[in-house]
Amino acid sequence: MPFGSRRPVPGSRGWRDARTEFRFPVAALVLASVVGGLVDAYALIRYRVFVANQSGNVVHVGMGLGGEFADWPVAAASIGGVLIGAALGTVLRWRARPGRISPPARQLTAALLAVATWALTDALLDAGAHDAGDRALLAVLGAAVTGLLAVVFFRVAGVTVVTTYQSTTVVDLAKGLVGWLHRRAGRWAWPWVSAVIGLASYAAGGWLGTRLLRPQPATFVLTAGIIVVLLLTVRAYRVPAPVSPSRRPPSAPR
Repeated sequence: MPFGSRRPVPGSRGWRDARTEFRFPVAALVLASVVGGLVDAYALIRYRVFVANQSGNVVHVGMGLGGEFADWPVAAASIGGVLIGAALGTVLRWRARPGRISPPARQLTAALLAVATWALTDALLDAGAHDAGDRALLAVLGAAVTGLLAVVFFRVAGVTVVTTYQSTTVVDLAKGLVGWLHRRAGRWAWPWVSAVIGLASYAAGGWLGTRLLRPQPATFVLTAGIIVVLLLTVRAYRVPAPVSPSRRPPSAPR
C-alpha cells in the first residue's frame, strides 16, 4: 500500500497509522524500534529484566515462582510499568480535541518527560546496583517509557507493527515471505520488508544499548534525542478543527 498524505482527523481513530501521524512513517518505525532495543539492552544489563520485551518478563515471573529467578519481582514491576505507560498513552490519545495538541505529540511529550524522570532516578540510585527494590522502581520507570511509545502508532502503511517487542514482527516476516514466494508480491512485499526493517532496527538499538553503557547517561540522552526527532516529525502538531458545513466549498455540478 503506498504512503498517502492523509490529513489527520480529530479523535483517536484518525491517528492509528504512522502515515497520518508522521511525515516520514518508515523513519518513525525505525526510530521507535531502535529505542525499544536500546532501552531493553540497557535494562537487561543493569536491572536484569526487560523494559520493552514483556514476554521475557512473564517468563521471568514464572521462573521466579518456580524458584529459579530471584529478581522476578523486578520483572513483575516492569510489566506494571508498561501497563501504566500504555494506559497513560491511551488516555492522552482519547482526550484529543480540535485545536489542541495532537495525540502523537501528547504521547511523545509524555514519553520525553518519562525518560527524564527515569534518567534522574537511575543516576540517584546508581542504576539499582545495590538493591532489588531500586531496580524494581527503575524498571517501572523504564517500562512506562516503552508503554507510552507502544501506543503512539499501531500501523505503518496499513501493516500492524509493534515497536517494543518483536515476536509479532517475526511472525509477520514469515507470513510475508510465504506470500511473496507464492507470487503475491504486490500484496506481501511491504509486510515482510517492514518486518525486516523493524527487526534490524531493534537489533541496532540493542547494539547501541550495549555500547553506550559507559558513560551511563548516554543511553538516556540518545533515547530522549530520538523521541525529540519523532516529535518534530509529527505531521500535524495540533488536531485540525472540523470544517463547518457553511465553509465547505460548493460541490461540483453533476
